This record gives sequence, C-alpha cells and structure tokens, in this order.
Amino acid sequence: MGSRARQRTPAQSRRLWGLASRIAKASGGGKAEQEALARGAAEEVSGRRSTSSLTPAQARQAIALLEQRAKGSGPKAKTTKKAGPSDARWGPITPRQQAVIQALYRQVGMTDPARQRGFCERQCKTPWPQSQEDADRLMEPLKAMALRSAVPKDIWDRARAIQDSPRLDAWQAQFVPDLVAQFVEAEANGKLNKVLSPHKLLKLLEAEHSCGVAS
Repeated sequence: MGSRARQRTPAQSRRLWGLASRIAKASGGGKAEQEALARGAAEEVSGRRSTSSLTPAQARQAIALLEQRAKGSGPKAKTTKKAGPSDARWGPITPRQQAVIQALYRQVGMTDPARQRGFCERQCKTPWPQSQEDADRLMEPLKAMALRSAVPKDIWDRARAIQDSPRLDAWQAQFVPDLVAQFVEAEANGKLNKVLSPHKLLKLLEAEHSCGVAS
C-alpha cells in the first residue's frame, strides 16, 4: 500500500498520456512521438524515462510540463513546423535564458567576461548568445560542468531556501519541494550524491531566478 501511494495515480497516468497523444497528433506524429513526449516529460522531472515510477508530485510536474507544450501545439504550431530559421529555436534569446546562463557561468567559476566570450565563440561561433539555439548550445555543456562542481548539501540548502517562495510559478512550486524531499530521502539512504542531474540543477537555477536569488 505504501509503495503504491508513492506512484502516480491512474488518473494522472491517463492525463499524462492523453496530453502526449494530443501534442503528437497536432504535430502530425504518431505513437512513437507520443511515447517520446511522455517519457521525455518523465525524464525531465525525475531523471528517469519510466512514467510508471513517477511519484504523484512528479506526475503533476510532468503533466504541467505537457500542458504548457500543448498550448503551442495547435494549428499555429503546425504552420511553422517547416519554417526553418523561423522555428522557435532560432528566435531571440530570452531574458530568462540569459539570466540562467549567467548563473551557470557563476556556478562553474567562469565569471570573467573574456572567458565567457571565448567559451561562447567555441560553442556558438559568436561572441555572445543571440538565439535560443545559441542558448541551448551554451547551457548543455555548462550544465554538465556545473553538475561536476556542485556540492549536494549546498544545492539542498538552496532548494530549501526558496521552496515556500510565492514567486515560484505553478510548476516550480511543485518541483522545488519535491527536490527537497528527494534530498531528505537520499540522505536517509546514504545516497545524497545520486539526487542531482543536469536538468534538475538547471530547473533549480530557473526557480532561483524567478525568486530573484543570485546563485
């Protein structure tokens, strides 16, 4: 009974897969795309691609993530599917992305503008990130570097410091307390260094940005 209570409910499972199916159909995809969407959302919130292993809190996060994506999966999204450079990846970098990149730079100790410029030129062939595609090219290696330098207890303290903040959005208000709970359980099991993933660290940085906290 206890283990079942820690798993997502049948209603959550239906909602998760229903959203994945709707998004896949809207973009002309089939079952393979539906499965990729559902398992991708599970991996983003839990670090694992298994939807059946999601806790109720993680399932709510995955559903919220797909609900956000579903908003952009209607006819307008279809018309831009083959637009090439007008695809969202080629849109201008957002202020949130800029702030998160700077937080990642600080996390890895790359605070010197000249070093940042050199790193960006190697990754993006431009002195500074200008598009969302550039942001992705920078954040992927920076996330991996930041994870290697992260101290689990420090990250845990940072998550606890903002978990009750009213400035968190709906998704973050579920993600941050769940991350704290994962640290609590991991410490009890002697697995504190198994909690973090590059994705979780990035989402924590985004949550800190929402709360006005400089990492």
